[in-house]
Order: sequence, then structure tokens, then C-alpha cells
Amino acid sequence: MKNQGRTMIPLPLVKKSQTTMQIGQYLLPLSITTGVAVLLAIGSYFTILVPAQSRLTETALAYEGVQHSFKQNRMTWKTQLTLQNAWDQLPARKGFTGLGVAISDLAKSHKVRIPEIGYNIKNFRHKLATKGTMSFKAAGRYEAIRKFIFELESKWPQLFIEKLTAERAKKGNEVAFSIDVSTFLREKTGGDSPSLGSAL
Repeated sequence: MKNQGRTMIPLPLVKKSQTTMQIGQYLLPLSITTGVAVLLAIGSYFTILVPAQSRLTETALAYEGVQHSFKQNRMTWKTQLTLQNAWDQLPARKGFTGLGVAISDLAKSHKVRIPEIGYNIKNFRHKLATKGTMSFKAAGRYEAIRKFIFELESKWPQLFIEKLTAERAKKGNEVAFSIDVSTFLREKTGGDSPSLGSAL
């Protein structure tokens, strides 16, 4: 065997050229720099961006909560304003009989006769307001009574007619009405309307 005394020199699988070696020298620092940049980007994401996103979410939730609270407060304010207006329109209990006199004067202006007015006051458990009812008979021409009732409801919107019955009057072309008119009366003569909580 002639080849037994010879030494075998391993051949490289890939032959490295001078250009490849030069590129490899520059690629190693570039790879390290890229790796460090990637690590810094990941670190920045977890240390800056994630907390910032969390704060943004918390701020958005807080903003929605403030908006909801603002809308609720605005609705409460509007409700309180409506109640205050309704409360201001209620007649005071002390002026209830004066309201009856004003109704009687209105009837006279329409040539409607009201001989007398009966007054009844009903107290409530909460003692914030009472219910006042006036009962009277009105006699006159149908057209006059119709105008009287229309103006009664227009002039005093806080009054409501609970009962209204009609019958023929003793005079030929007249009509007689029995009317029960009610309203709520303020126990206090002035000031702010009572809170809803105190009425419960």
C-alpha cells in the first residue's frame, strides 16, 4: 500500500476568501450593536411604553368616570331646578282662602255665579306640604262656564280639577256645575324647596 506513509491534511469545507474574512470582521461588531439595540428596544418597551399605556388606560377610565359623574350631577341639578320651580308655584297654606277669592272674582268676570266655596285641607305624613281642595257650584251659560274653566286652568296650572259634574240649572238656558279643585300647599311660606330625602 503506497499511501500508508503519507499524512492526510483536512481540507476546509468552505474556503474562506480574503473578502469574506474582511466582511466577517465588520459583521461581528454590527451584530453585537444590533443585538444591544434590540435589547434596549425591548427594555424600553417594558420600562417606558407598557407603564405609559397603563397610565393612559387609567386616565381614560378616570376621564369616563368624571364624564359620567358630570352628566349625573347635571341631571340632578336639572331635576332640582324643576322641583324648585314647581315648589315656587305652589300656593302657601296661609293663602289658600285668598286663592278661593281670586277664583270667585274670575267667575264674576265671566258672569258665572259661585254662591259659596267649601275648603278642605288634608295633611300628609311627611308634613312638607298639604293638599287643599275647594268645592263649589258654578252656574251660568255653558259658553261662559267653559271659558271660566279654561282660564282657571291656564291662570293657575298648579290647580287640577278632581271632580266635575253638570246638571240643568233652574234658569232655562243655564248650566250648573259642581266642581272640586285641588292643589298642593306649601307649609313654609318661602325659602328653598325641601330635599327629596327629607320627604321619604
